[in-house]
Amino acid sequence: MSKNTVHFTISNPAISFLLHDCVKSPHNQTGFLFGEIHRKVSNVTTDSHSNNETVEITVSITATLPFSESEDLLFSKDGTLNEVLLDTILGEFKADVVGWYSFTRNQDLSQSLCQLFLAHHFSNYFSHIPKQLFLFFRISTNVVFEENFTYTNKFLCTTGSDISTPVELHIRQLGESTHEYNAHKPVTKHSQIFDTVLNTLEWNSKDIVSSYENLQSLLFFSFKMCF
Repeated sequence: MSKNTVHFTISNPAISFLLHDCVKSPHNQTGFLFGEIHRKVSNVTTDSHSNNETVEITVSITATLPFSESEDLLFSKDGTLNEVLLDTILGEFKADVVGWYSFTRNQDLSQSLCQLFLAHHFSNYFSHIPKQLFLFFRISTNVVFEENFTYTNKFLCTTGSDISTPVELHIRQLGESTHEYNAHKPVTKHSQIFDTVLNTLEWNSKDIVSSYENLQSLLFFSFKMCF
């Protein structure tokens, strides 16, 4: 019996550059996600002496490429996917594409008819990757100018030719392997040193600068005494 487990990851620099490109862009933006697909096969022998094969699949995003400010440029005059243009732009890196993204401003994250059309044709054009592994990022930024400036980012990761299956995306930290998935458990243990310093600190709300300087000095002295 074979059991498949699928994980999706993106490097910290890749998602940082992606969000930076989107936010700094004066227009909407469409682009591609580049990366690798790793498969790790393990055999587990149970008490009944039967071998169970486990296949762990990790889709790892390592880079992004902005393509255009409009999804319409991906269509040819007859309304089909402009594969000639894509072949020219992607070239030999077409085999490294593991997904695509769409960035819009002041909109919700529901998919448009244009995105559904592209997802359907992309699943055929990028035939080197299974449909259930082909990623789609929907990114939106909302800016509200009222009494207080409000800036909100929305992000949704989905797969499938109908881009309707939400999946969990893990952001890899520097030094983590692109070949394996590491689940990070939330840290619940409090720092005893930090709690002690906060409890002994006399906070002066009228002089915030001096209070922060005292906090930094106390933390530096406390941690220095521990090492």
